[in-house]
Amino acid sequence: MPRLHGFLLKFSGPLALGLLAGCNGDRGGPSAGRPAVVHVGELRPEQEADVERFCALCHALPNPQSFPKHAWKGEVAQGYRFFRASESADGPAPPEEVTLAYFEARAPEALPIVGGESMPGGTPLFVPEPLPGTPSAAVANIRHFASRNEIWAPDMRTGLLLRGTPGRALEEFSRPVEITNPCRISCIDFEGDGRGRILVCDLGSFLPEDHNRGGVWLLDDDPAVPPTSIHLPAGRVADVQGADLDGDGDIDLVVAEFGWRRTGRIVVLWNEGGGAEGPWRPEILDHRHGAIDVPIVDINGDGRPDIIALISQGYELVVAYLNQGDGEFEEVELYAAGDPAFGSSGIQLVDFDGDGDLDVLHTSGDSFDSPHITPGHGVRWLENRGTFPFTAHELGPLPGAHRALAADVDLDGDLDVVAVSLLPPKPDNIQPGVPSVVWFEQRDGAFVRHVLELDHCDHASCELVDWDGDGDLDLLVTRFRWTEERGEAVTLFRNGTRSP
Repeated sequence: MPRLHGFLLKFSGPLALGLLAGCNGDRGGPSAGRPAVVHVGELRPEQEADVERFCALCHALPNPQSFPKHAWKGEVAQGYRFFRASESADGPAPPEEVTLAYFEARAPEALPIVGGESMPGGTPLFVPEPLPGTPSAAVANIRHFASRNEIWAPDMRTGLLLRGTPGRALEEFSRPVEITNPCRISCIDFEGDGRGRILVCDLGSFLPEDHNRGGVWLLDDDPAVPPTSIHLPAGRVADVQGADLDGDGDIDLVVAEFGWRRTGRIVVLWNEGGGAEGPWRPEILDHRHGAIDVPIVDINGDGRPDIIALISQGYELVVAYLNQGDGEFEEVELYAAGDPAFGSSGIQLVDFDGDGDLDVLHTSGDSFDSPHITPGHGVRWLENRGTFPFTAHELGPLPGAHRALAADVDLDGDLDVVAVSLLPPKPDNIQPGVPSVVWFEQRDGAFVRHVLELDHCDHASCELVDWDGDGDLDLLVTRFRWTEERGEAVTLFRNGTRSP
């Protein structure tokens, strides 16, 4: 199902792209017209098996617990509309009314109501304060690049690119006419000078669409110089990362084209020129849509850079493309959520348990194609034990979890996690008291969840940086507004560990 890393990247029906999108078969029978009524409990075992076969043709079988009973009629109907519009046939489809009866029989009457929490008493570790700077509408991402000592943040609605340094306001760097909907900024060291160059990922539209107006752009340090196109045309680009993948001494790129329904893929851009301007030779690594993050690390310790990808859009997978050398990759699965409506939203690669290898910090909380907050929203880490898949450990729930980062924020020698939430304006199963910023404090290997903010679930991203220079990490949280209104781009949560 479509996933901005949430709304920023999607909008469709969860089941339309999760349950049945791309699953093909017979378009005849009663499903082509108005569904008949099949009462719950009337399905024969062979009918149930047929639904389970059909709905797992191209992804895991949807979890009936993901939506309340009343919602399945619309979800199944929308899924069959996508199915009937598909172009090929892989086998017969069960009647729509049979599929509906299957899911209604297993669905809850209602999903749990989220919220009702309160802020803890006492002196908080983090104290929020708005940061001055250029007003913005919808900041989709924020990154601190230590090599440049710069903080960058793109406004996905207006095309504004913000830049600042720790301790100073984020101000307008440029608003290039070539880049319409920037959603992420990367820093890649093409020249080996230790500073790096700035690349911008452009979705090409604010709302999800199938098109080729996205791209990757290289910025000049002079805002008056127009950006250079690196990868055009493209689907809705969500991420770009770089490394010398083929060992020839130059930096290649990996591009996550999130796309939407019919577009989307993961592309390797082989560098055939040596520098940041290329030229580039594209090669499709994965034809699936829904890629959000594509970090490049040596995940198996063989000395070669591997590509890790979070693929949403109903797949809900973390996969590794293990570098075999000579431009060849072997795909292995690190994690499968097992539910097309899981709502994967982001990953970070980090040695979470301090054993010398890289683990995965994973968030799920995308709910922009459904009015329901599903039970799977939260934060977890995937433990690397030297075999595949990795082992999942839940840290805790967070409705709308959209970004999480691991770092030692309280300076006690172990890794903690901070996470932020992004929710649509009016979800169904919600009440006041919904955490929007949380800190998972690690104590003796267990995690204690602290609520830092309530009821401001408009945060698409966050970053940890020593903003005030006192030796501890402060938290920068972006604001993503659903209207044309502009205001503060970033809220600072000042860490009081060193300066209470």
